[in-house]
Amino acid sequence: MATKTKSRDGAQNQHYVPKLVLRNFLSNEVKEQVTVFDKKTGKIFRPNIAGVMAERRFYDFQVSPEYIASFEQTAGRLEDALLPTYRRILEERRLNHSAEEQARLAMLVAFQFLRTRQQRDRFVEVQELIRTKLEQMGGRIEDLDGYEPMTEDRLKHQHASFIIDAIKQYTNLIGSKHMMLISAAPDRDFYISDNPVVLHNDQDFGPYGNLGLGVRGIQIYLPLSHDLMLACLCPTILKGAVEQLEENLDQVRATLLPLVMAGKITGDEMRNQVAFIEERGSRVRGWWQRYLDGVADESNDHNMDFYNSLQMAQSRQFVISRHEDFKLSKRFMADFPDHKPSFLRMD
Repeated sequence: MATKTKSRDGAQNQHYVPKLVLRNFLSNEVKEQVTVFDKKTGKIFRPNIAGVMAERRFYDFQVSPEYIASFEQTAGRLEDALLPTYRRILEERRLNHSAEEQARLAMLVAFQFLRTRQQRDRFVEVQELIRTKLEQMGGRIEDLDGYEPMTEDRLKHQHASFIIDAIKQYTNLIGSKHMMLISAAPDRDFYISDNPVVLHNDQDFGPYGNLGLGVRGIQIYLPLSHDLMLACLCPTILKGAVEQLEENLDQVRATLLPLVMAGKITGDEMRNQVAFIEERGSRVRGWWQRYLDGVADESNDHNMDFYNSLQMAQSRQFVISRHEDFKLSKRFMADFPDHKPSFLRMD
C-alpha cells in the first residue's frame, strides 16, 4: 500500500533496481561505484550506486497541495523480507527448493519485473497507441469518457496501483517455474541492466508474441550478482528435454533391436549407437541433476553472450558490467543502432 505523508522539499533518489542488488556488481567496493554503459550515448561512466537506476521521488506522487503518497516504504519492506533468502543463496550458491524459498524468489523476480522505469513507460506507450489508433479513425483520445492527461503524478499512481494489483498474480506465475542457478563462465561477468528481469522463448506463437510470464516455453532470467544468475524456466524445458532424450533412446532401441535379431547389425553396433546418444544426452542429464541438487550450472562463453545480449536488448538505457567488459554492448549497438526495448506480453 502507498503511504501518505506531508509534502517535502529536496531531492530523494528512489531505486527501481535496489542497492542491495547493485552492491553485487561493484567495480569499486570502497566508493560503492559501478561501471555503466549508456545505450543512448555509447558512453561509459562510474557513478556511486546512490545515483544509478534510481530517480528523484520515483515512488512519490502528489495527492493534494499538502500531501504526497509514496510507495517507497512498501518497496523497502518487501526488500527487507526478501533479503535473507537472497543473501543466503549468494553465500551458499545453492537452492534448497523449499516452498518458502520458491515463494520468496518468485516474489523477488515479480517485484523487480514490475517496479522498473521501463514498466512505467508502458502506460505512456499504451496511451499513445490508443491516441494514434483513434486519430487514424478520425477521433480523439480526449473525447473518451474518463480520459485524463497522463501527468507525472498520475503515471506514478497508476504504476504503484499496477504493482499492488499484479504482484500476486505475477508471483504465482513465476513460482510455477523450475528455478535453477547459473554461474558465470571463467573470467566473465553477467551484465545487469535497468530492466534486469529478462525473458526469452524458443517457441514461436506468431503475432500473439511469446514473451509472457505464463507462456509455454518461457525462460526468465535475473542476475543476482556478477557471477550468479537465477533462471526461472517453464517446466516443459528441463523435464521436457529429459523426456525427449528417453523417448529418443527408446526409439533407437526399438529400431535397432530387430536389425540385431535379423543379423543385419551386431549387438556391439547397437550398443555403440545407444552409447553415442547417451553421451550426447549427458549434458541434458547433468542439467537436470544440477537442477534437482540446487547447484549452479556453469556457463560457457556462448551462453554468456546470450544472457548478456538479453540484458542489452531489454534494457531501457543503462547496463552494468563489473569489469567494464562492454565489447558485446558496443557490438550490439553497432548492429542495432535504432534498437528499442521489446514490448512484452503481460501474461
